[in-house]
Amino acid sequence: MCTVTVVPIGGAARVGWDAFRLACNRDEQRTRPPAAAPRPQQAGTLRAIWPIDPVGGGTWVGANECGVVLSLLNRNIEPAGPRPHDDPRASRGAIIPAALEHQSLAAVARFLKDEIDPKRYPPFRLIGVDGIDSLVCEGTGATLRVEVSALGAAPLFITSSGLGDALVEAPRRALFNEWFSAMGESSEGGALARTDGRSPSILQKQDAFHRHSWPDRTHLSVCMRREAARTVSFAAVTVSPDGVEFHYHAGPPDETAAETTIHLPRRRSA
Repeated sequence: MCTVTVVPIGGAARVGWDAFRLACNRDEQRTRPPAAAPRPQQAGTLRAIWPIDPVGGGTWVGANECGVVLSLLNRNIEPAGPRPHDDPRASRGAIIPAALEHQSLAAVARFLKDEIDPKRYPPFRLIGVDGIDSLVCEGTGATLRVEVSALGAAPLFITSSGLGDALVEAPRRALFNEWFSAMGESSEGGALARTDGRSPSILQKQDAFHRHSWPDRTHLSVCMRREAARTVSFAAVTVSPDGVEFHYHAGPPDETAAETTIHLPRRRSA
């Protein structure tokens, strides 16, 4: 259960975005142990960064030194019940560490098509960006669909919820479109207002979006709270020509929490 956005930073490069940031709210059951903070990892021959889920041992968001950034969301057609302890299927969290061994999204797509058996995993959606292309991979538990397309000018958005993805998709996407399509001020209670009268930057908008909560609809909000679950962390991965920066906030993005920031020098793909 997550909400993921990707926004371009700065001017356009000759192909794709010269820099971008992927941000991710992670929503989890209140009873689930907290994740370990991100740290540098080895992904095949590449250096990478990701936080570690203590239950499955995998992750929901990660990046490698080539600028490939991936985030995985559960796919919930119906409200999600607790996963049985004897579920024989593999953890979805293992997909990202294996995929980050590859230097481009095109290589990640080949890996997913060749190596991932959708029957081994509960349903999921994987989103990826490398500054040139975006990737969406959807596993239904029976089939796998992988699509890679060139990045356009518009920011990207994807979300899920244990209440059922369709329930949260419409209100969260409407808010996202309002804030990012026109790149203007939001009507959501002045949430984006600045005291200096200047329009907020796209990164300020992205941060504010991930902090956003409707007081009367906290269960549908981007920064979500309900009796059994809540937003438990916020991650932001910035990729530029100079490197990859992974910032992790170990709590809801609208609350004070421990923070970790790690930088990897950029390695050009072969």
